[in-house]
Amino acid sequence: MKKTSLPTNQSQWINDSTYYVAENTTLQSLDSNNIKRIKVIIEEGCTLSISPSVKSFANETEIEVDGELKINSDVTFGAKTLLTINSTGKLSITSSHTTTFNLCSIIDSRKGQIEIENGATINLKENTLLQLSNHPIRGNGNLHGLFARIDAPIVQIFCDGITVDGDWSVDRAYPQWFATIDTSKGNMPADYDWAKPINKAIDFKRTGEVFLPRGLYTICSTIFVKDGICLMGTGNRPDGLLDNEGNRDVPNMRTQNYCTVIQAVYEEKQKEDNAASENNKNESENNPLSQFHHGYMIMVNADEGSYPEKDKEETTIDDSIKKEENEAATKNERNENAPKWRYLYPAQGTSIKNICISNYYRYIELYNNSGAETTTSANLHTGIKGLKGIFFSGCVEISGVIFRALYQSIVSDLSAYADLKKITGCWFYPNDSWTTEDYTANEEVFACDLSGLGDALVFTHNEFGASNYCKDLKLKNCSGGTIASNVFTRVTIEACRSILFTSNHMERTSSLEINQSQMEVCNNFFELGTRPAVIIKDTAGVYDMSVVSLHDNAYMFYDGLRLIDNQDDLKSRLENITEFDIAIGNYTELSIRNEFRYRAMLDFGISSHPFAVSIGYYTNLDDESSICPVIDFEKYNHILSHSCSIKANLNVDKVAESDYPCTIEYLGSDYNVGQAIAKSLWAIDNGYYKYSYRIIVNGEAGEETAVTDSDGNEQVFSLKEITYQEKPAKAGTLLRLYSPQKGCAKIRLYRYKLKPQKITTNGKIEISYATVERRYADIPSASAKELHDNGVSVCGYKWKLDTVKDDINLNSK
Repeated sequence: MKKTSLPTNQSQWINDSTYYVAENTTLQSLDSNNIKRIKVIIEEGCTLSISPSVKSFANETEIEVDGELKINSDVTFGAKTLLTINSTGKLSITSSHTTTFNLCSIIDSRKGQIEIENGATINLKENTLLQLSNHPIRGNGNLHGLFARIDAPIVQIFCDGITVDGDWSVDRAYPQWFATIDTSKGNMPADYDWAKPINKAIDFKRTGEVFLPRGLYTICSTIFVKDGICLMGTGNRPDGLLDNEGNRDVPNMRTQNYCTVIQAVYEEKQKEDNAASENNKNESENNPLSQFHHGYMIMVNADEGSYPEKDKEETTIDDSIKKEENEAATKNERNENAPKWRYLYPAQGTSIKNICISNYYRYIELYNNSGAETTTSANLHTGIKGLKGIFFSGCVEISGVIFRALYQSIVSDLSAYADLKKITGCWFYPNDSWTTEDYTANEEVFACDLSGLGDALVFTHNEFGASNYCKDLKLKNCSGGTIASNVFTRVTIEACRSILFTSNHMERTSSLEINQSQMEVCNNFFELGTRPAVIIKDTAGVYDMSVVSLHDNAYMFYDGLRLIDNQDDLKSRLENITEFDIAIGNYTELSIRNEFRYRAMLDFGISSHPFAVSIGYYTNLDDESSICPVIDFEKYNHILSHSCSIKANLNVDKVAESDYPCTIEYLGSDYNVGQAIAKSLWAIDNGYYKYSYRIIVNGEAGEETAVTDSDGNEQVFSLKEITYQEKPAKAGTLLRLYSPQKGCAKIRLYRYKLKPQKITTNGKIEISYATVERRYADIPSASAKELHDNGVSVCGYKWKLDTVKDDINLNSK
């Protein structure tokens, strides 16, 4: 079959014809207006050059390149052009010229090569499809899209010298398209900066999803997430999965890659000349933190020329902050050190999802050593000190993100008014390998600091690991939001309105601190620790007061080896648990309903027997130990815990108490009776003891009654060491409370420590018991049926030495 060569003049072109380039040829002329549906095949080893006289190609032109197509001028290909570059083919665009592909064209370079040289540009018009494979576009030119499309695998498709801009109709972009390394055949360089290709992918996508496939992404600089971008990864545990027997499958992060991990690393800087003066050296040059934009791994909707100043004075509700001032704050004449947002009042759509953001160097070991941890460096687990996770300005959603070993995890812009913040399903693991010296820059450091004006906040399904230095959540200046179903330890709410704090699990040294806020706190689980679970620090000396509704919360007293393994530490732990469930200032409006203390046992079973809460107030807000009981509440707390209000100046609802008769019966050792979940340990010395009690009504005590067994016999019992669950343990004691009526009773329980002594009467030796000491505990039962004594307290109501035998003094706490 004879191959037709390219015509040499306009009249020789024929519609619907195929032409072959079998030798190096220059196309001198083409009448695109009159020529339709031609096909040109450039054979291997041959070059077709387009001369400057050719300005355009006709619609539906098809070009198949096995050799080289070289464009040396500005030229436009018509709509529906099909350019196929085969394995031996190459498209070269040179000399700063622009090549344009019109609507609905296809450039198929999955097997061939594209080079854009000397600042040349390829323009791809709407709906044009660029198909690429593992042959990246090379050169030093520009690729501009006007809602064009790209079809490519997750490999590098753009070399460093190629600038990609414009608008692209792709469902997602990948940083691998812009990466300059191949990690498929060996270890990843310890200081490769994935932030650069990630930022290029974000700029390329403009809005929509930038996807990071599972794997390890080391970064040496900050990632800037623009408004409208969803930075998405693959969510899972970065440190392996647990099997059915609790064994962890530690992954090799290069071959298994359970999830997407963004890992901060330190890129070594060039050392300055040895002859340079020490005084002239820039101390920040070799500071790892200085590599990140003001200490943040990721910044969302932030002006790259600005930074969030940590020491900047925070705004409050009373400050005259208006939208006009926020707009003025974005102009050039503003303070350069003020935080800036890139766009004012962004709409919903910006998000970060399913990524582990890590300052935890062990992940690099898991990547490079097939799961074997070999590095013994001190920074293996600590990473870069002072490094923070995400700073955001405006509306953003952060979902399914794991934060590891960061000074702070999430910080919001103090100056930007932003509604609709949403943080859900995140895990926060601070780094307690650091010392308190690392946190001296700020007295209070929060893993998640959401200060700044805004409404309609959602903070749900998040979990915080315990830390000795870093608190969990701070919310300030929010006018409406929900904080629900989280696992917390320490939370601060300040200057907020219309906040719902519900269904949260607060454990270990848990406390919810409320300042000058109006909110509802309901259905939460509070573990009693060294501080009251709910703290409201308001005084008449501040302008605003707190108005708080507390209802249906459970205040849990753990009665066993909680967070300790040694029974020798049990007494110390129990003694350090606060006596107060709630602490307030003297300028608080508080409403409570169904607020009860419960007892949690050794194996975390929960007692359903409610006790009253204890409420104290601060005589000095700066002194945590200055808590005194709210007398008018404590006197009737077994009734008021069901429903009451406390107004400013500690004014408590008045009640009239009826006499609710009850009896107490000694059942024996806590290990010999009851269900397994009812067990408690004895935390003080073994010995001989007995109990008695008085029922207190309207502040007056009834007669002292001995605690007897079911047959009415007064019991003297001896506590001895026994074995329980294969651990040496001493059993506590169990008393049964019988109340035939409403079950609410104020009980002063006495415990006598006895010394046995032998007495001979008529030649017969008998044992009698002398009292060594007597202690008492005031126990407000709000329908409780069982009293478990661990030696230090009964459900957290501590035993106190009774120095005056017959006086009842409810103010003796």
